[in-house]
Amino acid sequence: MHINAISVNVNDVSILWYLGANDYPSFKDRVFEIVKNLNDKALLIFMLAAVLGDGYAGIKKPRIRLVISAAELDMWRPILDKLNSMGFREYQDPLRNTFKITYTSGYATDLAKAMVNALPLVLRDLLDALSIKKWLDIKQIASMEVKFRLGESRVLVGGESFTMAVSRGSVTLLRRVRDWVEVGRVLEELRVSYGEGFVSQVRVHRSGGYIVIAIPARLIEGHEDIRVQVINVLCRKYRRVKDDNKRKEVVKALSRFASMETIRICLGNTSLPS
Repeated sequence: MHINAISVNVNDVSILWYLGANDYPSFKDRVFEIVKNLNDKALLIFMLAAVLGDGYAGIKKPRIRLVISAAELDMWRPILDKLNSMGFREYQDPLRNTFKITYTSGYATDLAKAMVNALPLVLRDLLDALSIKKWLDIKQIASMEVKFRLGESRVLVGGESFTMAVSRGSVTLLRRVRDWVEVGRVLEELRVSYGEGFVSQVRVHRSGGYIVIAIPARLIEGHEDIRVQVINVLCRKYRRVKDDNKRKEVVKALSRFASMETIRICLGNTSLPS
């Protein structure tokens, strides 16, 4: 311990002490051992503390993010896996020496809501009184309407991931890629799985900075493995949307791929929107 500086001002003179430790025990590893055994509620409180401390909460587009070092990823993995099993799916973006762990869209909303609800009421009131911006942002994310969850419109075609788009009662499967090399690779996978006749009807076009590979509805109809996935995605979409016009659009799309009985089961009732 030594005097690091002397502060002199109009009213007084003060000494600034500097303390340095030659050695100290780290409890970080022990913390992760404890966290791995927490119940769901306690784990959510731990995550809230982590986000409030070193994390990020974005409200323009719902985002909850932690940046962890590559060396700590293995310690975090059991925690991330447990959160995943609870329904909170993260996106991992490897950087040079770190990983960005991001929860987006509906997953961010669900996680924020769960973290807020897990916290005892007295602590919520305390954080409200302190008006901590990150806490207020997390609460705002928690109150947002869930519009979609990353990956919930995904359909696998020949092992390749496509996103389902619904427009005017019709369905198209889309895959956006950055370069023509990737286009060639994806088309070759489709060719191996479904043949040249299938690939010849796949459309490829530019859109913004991407190249879009589009599979039209007529190709979906003739392939049971794709059709079943599309029906499941449409059913989830119907249950999620609240707007009557959008629901009618989904039902119209469903009618192209599913029987009336399947549609009724999907809709959870015995009558269809008029």
